[in-house]
Amino acid sequence: MWSRIDASNNGRNITMDEEITQWLEKHIIQYKLYKHPAVFTVAEAQIHCSHIPGLACKNLFVKDSKTGKYYLITTPSKKKFRLNTVRKIIGAKKLHFASPDQLMDKLGLIPGAVSPLGLLNNSQKDVTFIIDQEIWNNTELTSFHPNINDESLTLTLENFHRFVEAVENTYQVIDILESDIN
Repeated sequence: MWSRIDASNNGRNITMDEEITQWLEKHIIQYKLYKHPAVFTVAEAQIHCSHIPGLACKNLFVKDSKTGKYYLITTPSKKKFRLNTVRKIIGAKKLHFASPDQLMDKLGLIPGAVSPLGLLNNSQKDVTFIIDQEIWNNTELTSFHPNINDESLTLTLENFHRFVEAVENTYQVIDILESDIN
C-alpha cells in the first residue's frame, strides 16, 4: 500500500519526487508519506515530526580523507556517537563530514535533506551505506526524508530491507555504540 498523508494540510495532496515514487513502486516498496515543516536538525525534527510513527533516522554523509571513499551513515536520530567509533568499525582512516558540493555530486542532495533515498542518485554506486543494527533489526516502522526535508516516509522492516537490496550500493550493518558526548 502506498499512501500519502498530510497532517498539516487536512489531507491535501503531497508531492514527493515522481522519480522516487516510481522507483519505490517498481521495486514493490510500500511506504507512507507524511508532510511537515522543513527540518534541518534532529532537534527540529523532534518538534515538527513527533506525529510520525516509527524509529526516526539521522543520516550523515562522510568522507574518508585518506582513501577518498564516501559513506552514508544511518542511525536512530536520538543516538549520540563519535565518528571515530564508526571509523574504527568500518576500517576507515580519517572520517569527516563531506562538503555540500560532494553531497550534491554523489547523492544529488543539499545539507538538511540527507537520506538513504539519495543513494538512488549515486549512479557510480561508490557510496557505502552504513546502517546501525538498531535500524536494521527494527521491527517497528523506520522513518526518514525522501530527499526533501519537509516530508518523511515510513517503511516496515521488510520494505526497508527490500530498499537496501534494490538500491545496489555496498552496505554494512554495524553496531554503533552510543557515546557520552558533551
